[in-house]
Amino acid sequence: ENKSLVLMGDVNFDRLTENTDNTLFEEDLLTYGIRRLPLPATRITHNSRSSIDCICTNLLEDKVSFSITETGISDHLGQSCSFHLGLKRTHENRSSFKRIYSRRNLENLKATLALENWDSVHNSLDAEEAFKSFQTIMARTLDHACPKKRTRTKCKSKLKIYYDEEVMMMKDDFLRAHYKYEMTGNESDRITMITKNKAYDIKLRTLKRNSAAEHIAQSNNKSKALWEIINSEKQNKLSCSSLSSLEIDGKIENNPYLIAEHLNL
Repeated sequence: ENKSLVLMGDVNFDRLTENTDNTLFEEDLLTYGIRRLPLPATRITHNSRSSIDCICTNLLEDKVSFSITETGISDHLGQSCSFHLGLKRTHENRSSFKRIYSRRNLENLKATLALENWDSVHNSLDAEEAFKSFQTIMARTLDHACPKKRTRTKCKSKLKIYYDEEVMMMKDDFLRAHYKYEMTGNESDRITMITKNKAYDIKLRTLKRNSAAEHIAQSNNKSKALWEIINSEKQNKLSCSSLSSLEIDGKIENNPYLIAEHLNL
């Protein structure tokens, strides 16, 4: 069966230069009917330009489009990909049938089972017949005492962080400093980039802290709201497996740009 396939990621095979690794990579893809899209340079420094990230697909050219953008997350440019498949968005069904185990229903279940005749189970000829009889009785009793009802799934309230004009300006300043350092490689430009990056990070943490405080203050169940934030942070930390620090020339470095520069040497 034909399926739409898309592969995205950092492959470290530069498609802008002739090299054996990229040739073998693209030839292997073609054996599966997949081609590598012609991304421009995705990693730019003051003395090099390389396209070492990839978007690979078996979709026709008119069914897929891509773009490159500066994200400031790493020393690679970000890649986004859109698919034009003509699919209609289906409305999510937020209701479902759920058995109601209220205290009253459980008491009713207990009383009904106490009055149930279990002779069909005890008098069965083998274990399979006994189990089927037991299962039939339990299913019938559950449907009577704890019937299924349609319930509507509530959307969990998520922590909303609102980015003001100041934080967007700080992001733009940092990205300009980052781009300048990529072009020049000067130490002074590197220091400027790091300074603006730290200021931007502090601003983001402040906004996140204020949003968390507001989320708790506006919640009717403050304990629940607090645990929602804690569990969300735990989940983010568990899903994050990126390198946080690295020893470079005898010094522990935690700046992601300098770590990436060192690893890509």
